[in-house]
Amino acid sequence: MAKSRFTIILLAAFLMSCTGTIDNRLPPEPGVSRALAEQRTATLSDVRYALDLHIPEDRQQAVTGSVTMRFQRTAQGEPLVLDFRAPADHVRRVLIDGEPVAHSLPTDHIVIPDDALKTGEQSVTVEFRSTDDALNRRDGFLYALFVPDRASTSFPLFEQPDLKARYSLQLTIPAHWQALSNGELLTRATDAEDSAMDELIFAETLPISSYLFAFAAGEFSVESAERDGRTFRLFHRE
Repeated sequence: MAKSRFTIILLAAFLMSCTGTIDNRLPPEPGVSRALAEQRTATLSDVRYALDLHIPEDRQQAVTGSVTMRFQRTAQGEPLVLDFRAPADHVRRVLIDGEPVAHSLPTDHIVIPDDALKTGEQSVTVEFRSTDDALNRRDGFLYALFVPDRASTSFPLFEQPDLKARYSLQLTIPAHWQALSNGELLTRATDAEDSAMDELIFAETLPISSYLFAFAAGEFSVESAERDGRTFRLFHRE
């Protein structure tokens, strides 16, 4: 009888381990586990990213920037886990509604405790330094390639394809460079802090997965033509 009872206890423990729940007392494991992805899908919605990147011409200088993510949150009692696959010193500040907030930096993640969060509409800003892993930097240009899950090497986000989001982008680039992204270029102006740089603002996208978000910037020549009321542009290096 005792042996049967012990077997039942072991079976119950095994079944509980298969439910995909997260032990919030432990830091999240590297990467995005199925349990973490399911938790975020169930508790986060209407996600938007406003990404602001400063791209120096010298590729030995780091790409820096900030991302403000806005979303609806229904969870209580659970920390917020962002994905950022970069060294811990690449995270400069984390802010909620403009105020610095305590956070931890386990491998591949930024974790914000539940007591710093609220339900409903939430705004989180992270100031950071990018890695070059997915930016494909070369002398005179770069292009982002985030397939299949490399966006988090460039900026913090929720990197899972089912949690689609709207992306808006602001780039500060050398004044003689060109740039393009998913969204239409809305404005281009001289940067207020450095006349050798230009500030470009692109329109917000429709909801897309992170691996579909992209941009390129560099010393490109641009050819334009109109066909059937549409304007086509070709960016090329030679």
